[in-house]
Amino acid sequence: MKRRQLLAMLCGTASLPFNLVAQERKLPRLAIVNLILPVDRMSRSEAGSEGMRAFLAELARLGYVENETIKIERWSAGGNADRVAALAQEVVRSGPDVIHAISARLVQHLNSATSEIPIIAYTGDPVGFGFAASMSRPGGNVTGLSSDTGIDLVGKYLELLKELTPTASRLAFLAAKEVWEGPYARALFDAAEMKGIVIISARLESPITEAEYRRFFEACASEQAHAVLVAETPENFAHRSLLLELARDYRLVGMYPTPDFARSGGVIAYGRDITHPMRRMAHYVNQIIKGAKPGDLPFEQPTRLRLVINLEAAKALNLTIPPTLLARADEVIE
Repeated sequence: MKRRQLLAMLCGTASLPFNLVAQERKLPRLAIVNLILPVDRMSRSEAGSEGMRAFLAELARLGYVENETIKIERWSAGGNADRVAALAQEVVRSGPDVIHAISARLVQHLNSATSEIPIIAYTGDPVGFGFAASMSRPGGNVTGLSSDTGIDLVGKYLELLKELTPTASRLAFLAAKEVWEGPYARALFDAAEMKGIVIISARLESPITEAEYRRFFEACASEQAHAVLVAETPENFAHRSLLLELARDYRLVGMYPTPDFARSGGVIAYGRDITHPMRRMAHYVNQIIKGAKPGDLPFEQPTRLRLVINLEAAKALNLTIPPTLLARADEVIE
C-alpha cells in the first residue's frame, strides 16, 4: 500500500506544471536595491530603465525566469539619502541570497549591514572605498564591476569641454553632496584650477527630486555657469531626460558621462555604455547562485570608452564642433 501511494505521489508531482513545481522548491532570492529608481522601473518592460532591462534580460538568457527559477525582490530609497542606511538594514534582514547594488554610497551601507550576503556591485574604486582587498581578489562579500576609469578622467572631461567651447570658464558640477566631498571632486577642482576654470558652488541636496534639479539649474543661471559636468551617479541616470531638458532650457553646454546622454539629446559624452556592466552583473549573480564566493571573483574594470557627439544638440546651442574633435569621435549623431 505504501509503495503504491508513493508512486501515485511521484506521478502526480511529475504531472504538475513546471512553474508550480518550481514554486514548491526553494528559489534563490535576489534583492535589487537602488538609490533612485522606483520599483516599477526595475523591470524588463518599456517603463524599465535601460540598465535594468539589460540586466534582467541577460539574467533570463542565463535561465533565471522570475517566479519560476528565481525570486526577485526590489527595494528603492527614492532619492532620499537619509533613507539609505535604514533601507540597507531592511534588505539584509529580509535575507536574500545575493544583492544587486549600484553606487558606492549604497554599497557602503549594505556592506556595513552584512559581511555574509554576497553583494554584486557597480561602483567606483572598490579598493579605495574598502570593499575589496584588491581588484583581482576582493576577499570579502563584495564583487562586481568598477565604474572607475581613473581619477584622471576628470581632466579629460575638462579638456574636451575646452576644445568644444574655449571661452567657457565657469563650470557647474551636477552631483550630490557625497560626491562633492570625495576624491573625484578634489581631482576636478585641481584640474579646473590648472585650466583656469571656476567650479561654481551649486550642488544637489537630498532628497534629489525633479524640484531639486530645477533648483540646481536655476542656481547655475544665477551663478552664470557656461557649462555643466554631469557626474556618473544613479540620480543623474534616473533623471536623464529631465536634466537634458533643463540643460537645453538654460542653454548650458553639457559634458555627459555615458553615450546614452548624447544619444538622448546631450551635446557631448565620454564614457562607457551602461548596458554592458549591467549585463555583466547578471553573470556574477549566476556564479554566486551556483556556489562561487564573491571574494574569489575579481572586480572587472571598463576598458573601452566612447566619445559621442550630437550635432543637432550642438546646433541648438549655436556651437560649431571643431573638425579635430569630430575626427576623434566614435559616434556622431546627425
